[in-house]
Amino acid sequence: MTSAVARSAALQRPIRVKTQSTDVEDSSETIQANETFLDFRKLSSDHFIFMSSSEFVMSRAMYNNDIPKWPLDMKFTHGFVGNTSVANVCQFFACDEEDTANASESGQSLLWTNTYQIVLINKTSRKPTPLPDWFKEKFKGKGCMDKGFILKPFPRPALTFSQSTTVQWTDTDQYKHTNFTTYARWALDALHAALRMKDESQHKLSNAPNGTDEKYPDQTEACVALPYITNEILTGGLHKMQVTYMKECLEGECVETHVWQEDGGEKELVLFSVVKDGEDVCQMKMWYFSDDEEPVA
Repeated sequence: MTSAVARSAALQRPIRVKTQSTDVEDSSETIQANETFLDFRKLSSDHFIFMSSSEFVMSRAMYNNDIPKWPLDMKFTHGFVGNTSVANVCQFFACDEEDTANASESGQSLLWTNTYQIVLINKTSRKPTPLPDWFKEKFKGKGCMDKGFILKPFPRPALTFSQSTTVQWTDTDQYKHTNFTTYARWALDALHAALRMKDESQHKLSNAPNGTDEKYPDQTEACVALPYITNEILTGGLHKMQVTYMKECLEGECVETHVWQEDGGEKELVLFSVVKDGEDVCQMKMWYFSDDEEPVA
C-alpha cells in the first residue's frame, strides 16, 4: 500500500508536511509548503537512495475483517542519521474518514510498523557515499534511535529448497535494479512452491504400497528443508518480516531463491536467501503468528 509520503518521495514532488518540534521548549507545529519530505529532492538530486534493511511488524488487527484498512493514518518518526545512511520508523493506523488527522492519538488500531534504513548512493560508482554536511547538521541527533537499523546476515545451509527465476523489466524500479518488494514476492513464491511439493510428496508416500516405494522417496528437499511450516500456520497471517538488501540484481540476470527452516528452531520462522552467481544478494526472515499469541481485542 502506497502512502502519500512514499509517492512524493519517489516522484520528488512537494507535499505539505506538518512537523512538530523536538525541542521541549518549543512544542509548536508548523506547516511547510512546497518542500519535499525530509528534503528528499535536494538530497537525491545528485545521488540515488537505496534501501539497505527493512522490518515490518504486523498486528492481529491487520487480519481482522471488522477493522477497516482504509483510510489510514501514518505516524512518521525520524530514527537515526549515520555517515551514509538514515533510519526511520513508520506506524500505520486504521482510522475513520472523519478522524484521519488524529488516528494515532485517538486509540485507533495499529495495523503495522515499518522500521527501515536507506543509504545514499553515488550515481557513478553505485556505492555508498557520505551524507552531505547540511543534512547531518539539520537531522543528526534528533531521532528516536541511538544507532542505525542494521540486520546482520546469516549463514545459508547446504540443504535448502530453491527455485530459479530471471529478473524481468517489471521486477525493476527507476534505478534499473530489482525493486525491493520483488524480493518478498520471490520468497513467498518459493515458500508456497516448497509447500506444494511437500504436500505432493507426502500424498504420494501415503498412497505407495506399504507406505514406501522407490518411485516415491519418503523425503524431498522441501520436506527436509521445511520440517515445521504448514499451510495451516500460514493462514494465521504474517507477523514479522525482516529484509536485508546486500547487492543489486539487474534485468536479465538469473537468481535462485532459497528457503529453509532452522533445525530445532521456531516452527513459525522461515528463512530465505536470494542468490546470484553463488553470492547472497538479499536475505529475509518471516515469522508467522502462532496459535498461542493473543488475538486482537
